[in-house]
Amino acid sequence: MLDNVASKYTPLCKYDACVQGGTFKADLGIVAAEAKIIDLTVTATAAGTKDYGASPFVLDATYGRNIQVVASTADTAKVTVKGYDYLDQPVTEELTLNGTTAVLGVKAFKKICNIDVPAGTAATVTVKTGSKFGLPVRCTQVLATIESGVKGTVGTLVAPVNTAQTATSADPRGTLSFSSYDGKHLVVIGVADDSTFTLSGVERGGLHGIPHYFA
Repeated sequence: MLDNVASKYTPLCKYDACVQGGTFKADLGIVAAEAKIIDLTVTATAAGTKDYGASPFVLDATYGRNIQVVASTADTAKVTVKGYDYLDQPVTEELTLNGTTAVLGVKAFKKICNIDVPAGTAATVTVKTGSKFGLPVRCTQVLATIESGVKGTVGTLVAPVNTAQTATSADPRGTLSFSSYDGKHLVVIGVADDSTFTLSGVERGGLHGIPHYFA
């Protein structure tokens, strides 16, 4: 839920303060610790692929969260993840494995539809949820975070990207990382940015940011 003073009168005004570059309150929901989504087995001749079809994997955070990947061996293959953000906008992200070191995604997925690891080095590739959480609008500053009703430490904000998206660029609305969140109800109070928007070109998109990359 996105909240501000005007939205107390009508839900149609939930973006009113944000449009003016004002503050907003966003409910990220009750989020779980990082957890495995799936293990994919890759061989020299067989890719590791999971297609969720009509029943995508849904991530728990209201506005989505990032994913992470790690291999069981010294693998450097590219993992391609396709899905949707919280606005049902299609998203494609590409993560390059770094062997047994976890590689963190930078885009906030709400739904995952397909994961693909090409054939190559024999390995088990584990895909997990991450600790970066999506935001409802472009955010330039986090003023406070509330964790299950208690004021928490302000997390780490990754600024929104305002140039043409690629498979590896950060989220167009930005993401926020927390050091402690397992099972907590997270609420963010932030400042929305509308200072760099244009109505055309690569910077189109306004308050919700430019379109995600999808291929």
